[in-house]
Amino acid sequence: MGGSRPPTAAARGIPVRPPPHRDIPASAGRPAGGPTRILTQRHRGLAAMVTGAVGTVLAELHAATTDGGPGTGNGLVGAVVAAPLGLGAVLLGRRVLTRSAARTTPPER
Repeated sequence: MGGSRPPTAAARGIPVRPPPHRDIPASAGRPAGGPTRILTQRHRGLAAMVTGAVGTVLAELHAATTDGGPGTGNGLVGAVVAAPLGLGAVLLGRRVLTRSAARTTPPER
């Protein structure tokens, strides 16, 4: 009826290497057939800045309009924690943009 399956390589003690690192294409999750482009450091920095700014604004808005205090289940503590995390994402994204601009700008003569 049902045969036993052979053990996997990890179960036999053979080391298994992780797959190689690859850049995530910008079209990940989109239907096939469209153009594909690779996300550059500049795009990643800009994405970090935008999502950090949006997250900070939403956290402040939620913290300002919430009723009750911490421990009431309305997410006030999460909003207070999210605000500095969003600011950190903005600062890190700005740093990535500054570093990528320094790499792509030709040196002065």
